[in-house]
Amino acid sequence: VASHSVRARGRFSIALSGGSIAPALLPALAGSPIPWDATSFFWIDERAVPPDDPESNYGLAMKLLSGTPA
Repeated sequence: VASHSVRARGRFSIALSGGSIAPALLPALAGSPIPWDATSFFWIDERAVPPDDPESNYGLAMKLLSGTPA
């Protein structure tokens, strides 16, 4: 899907809502061949917690997408 979007539109966009979707979606993204240089990532409804808080979707994303153990 990501590569198709980049070929068709030059960009791939992801909008991540808050709540329990992040733990389900982010591991799949981390293991996917996504063209990150042509990807825009939008945080929708992010919790107002620091990145190192267990409730932070941003913190989880940074750990998973950087290869750091969660």
